Amino acid sequence: MELTIRLASIEDLPAVSNMDYSIIKSFKRKDEIVKSINKEECLLLIEDGIAVGFLVFSANFFGKVFIELLIIEKEKQNKGYGSKFLSLFESYKAPIEELFTSTNCSNISMKKLLIENGYIESGIVNNLDVNDAEIIFYKKMNYKGSGIVYLGLKYRTNNQNKDFIEKIDYQLNRIGMKLYCIEKDLEIFGKNDMSPSEMMKQTFHKIDESEIVLIDVTEKGIGLGIECGYAYSIGKPLYIIIKNGYEVSKTINGIATKILEYENIQEITALFRS
Repeated sequence: MELTIRLASIEDLPAVSNMDYSIIKSFKRKDEIVKSINKEECLLLIEDGIAVGFLVFSANFFGKVFIELLIIEKEKQNKGYGSKFLSLFESYKAPIEELFTSTNCSNISMKKLLIENGYIESGIVNNLDVNDAEIIFYKKMNYKGSGIVYLGLKYRTNNQNKDFIEKIDYQLNRIGMKLYCIEKDLEIFGKNDMSPSEMMKQTFHKIDESEIVLIDVTEKGIGLGIECGYAYSIGKPLYIIIKNGYEVSKTINGIATKILEYENIQEITALFRS
């Protein structure tokens, strides 16, 4: 069987809701499924173009990625689809260091699936369901990278970059990565005044620590060129982003690992899922 995954869209809601209904004989989770689809936190398991399972996740479990729901079509259960879905999801969410999920004590098949795929019991929550404790499961991933994305962009006065930076920070956090940006973390949006020499020293240090360097070259700047050149010289993956309608210079084009023309933040974070 050749299985793939993709984000669910609102057009997939009937298929997802019906799949859920076939398992629990209720549509009570429909509203929550809609929310997860709108937040890009619902994935479909696809076989021959048809959804045969869905998974809902979030990053709201003490800041950790948590699998809230994993459903496999009845006819496909106990045939390896659940294990394959977990494996594809773990690759989709890479790079992350750990995953959490939970299931009822009475759900023998789900507990077996999780244990077979390297998840271990991490705690018990009582009183959610009558006489049926919720067991928390945890998996330590093999990922060894820092998970830090260094963001460079043209400095603009009066915190004009703040909204853009915070939106990228939020989106990266949802996929288990950490954003570092001089304007956000060092200057604290204008609250911390630093000398140019100290700022460049910290810039190089943070690029050294990062796993990926993300530079927005929509607005040109000498500092951005320095950041790009330094990242390239030490072998860091260099992701260049630029708004639609603007042009990347030949120099930057020659050293970039990836280049993305974007309209919205979601397109930028999709770079880290590919």
